[in-house]
Amino acid sequence: MSSKFQRLAIAVACCCLLAAPAASAGRRRAGEAALIDTLDALDRAVAFMGGHSETANLDGGIGLRTVEGQFGALLSNYWSRLPLWLVARLKSIQQRASLVAKETAKAVQKNTPVYYANAGQLIADHSWDIFFPSRRLSLRFAAALLEEAAATREAAASGDNQEEDGFDEKFSDDCIHEFYGKYGQPPCTISHRCWDAMVRSEGRRDYYLTHQVFYLLSGINANCLYNLTELAQSRPASVDLSGDGSPLQRLLDKFCGRILVAAAEQEAAGFPVINRDLFMEQIGLCSASGYVAEFGQPSWRRAVLSWQQANGCYGAFPNELVARENFNPARYGNYRRKRSEALMGSGGCLSHRTSVALDALVGFTRQQVEHLLRR
Repeated sequence: MSSKFQRLAIAVACCCLLAAPAASAGRRRAGEAALIDTLDALDRAVAFMGGHSETANLDGGIGLRTVEGQFGALLSNYWSRLPLWLVARLKSIQQRASLVAKETAKAVQKNTPVYYANAGQLIADHSWDIFFPSRRLSLRFAAALLEEAAATREAAASGDNQEEDGFDEKFSDDCIHEFYGKYGQPPCTISHRCWDAMVRSEGRRDYYLTHQVFYLLSGINANCLYNLTELAQSRPASVDLSGDGSPLQRLLDKFCGRILVAAAEQEAAGFPVINRDLFMEQIGLCSASGYVAEFGQPSWRRAVLSWQQANGCYGAFPNELVARENFNPARYGNYRRKRSEALMGSGGCLSHRTSVALDALVGFTRQQVEHLLRR
């Protein structure tokens, strides 16, 4: 085993370790200070989006709806155990995000009506309210993930090609549209074609892999849990790395476990600029799936906070080259979620990037709140 892979194995194992016992009063104060830093960053990002809602794309709305739904869930589940200052702060940010999301939805509908007709349900009021209980990936499961990663490296070294990312945003959105009733079909009529491509397809990575999680979360938030569970039982995935939980939970274990390995690789590589957008998307989606401890690593939070611009947005990084084609207005939806963008104001601020940063910051907030409650 190479030294680089050994470091990766240690990093993944550390992410899966059980939470630390109750801390001292000094550590509690430090934890509260770190939580305030995260909430301040969220406040700035939501404020920025509020000042530029007319130029936001649909992804910008998703990030805002995530703040709305997940902060509402945090308050519903924990308000009686939280200090009053934190309840007030969470409520304030949630209400502001909800108002900005409404304005963003109006702008998306006006600017890209065809796209909005196909995917606008993703930014409807309270479209991301489902709260997944916190769940840990076991060390045994982490070992299985690392064995899989080692086998993948060996295959690549021997010349066997991995499947390409191959993510098709239009196809993904069409599949998500099935949850809401497409072409006159009843809601939650899920085609085998979509299920097989979005769930059963193996060997995916990068944005395709994160959108396998996004697809399942979208379906659950659209009240298609029964239909998804039925398909998970009747058309199971060919690879099942976890034996715990329901069929859907095992799918999320597998996808977010693989994403955890990929995210740890990004940290080990020094957070390459080209993958930072994906890294924040990984944190946001898997935290929303309940894996808040694994994806709430303090070093990851510090990195994401350091990438925020002074005006609150997240934009192009120094020396980063964003392909001009990413801003082509003729593209589907005026952008693609596969690292494509819409410019917002001056300073190179980017809609998708600010949105996935919001998702990640929400995940960090939940991890910090739940850690605070354990003390």
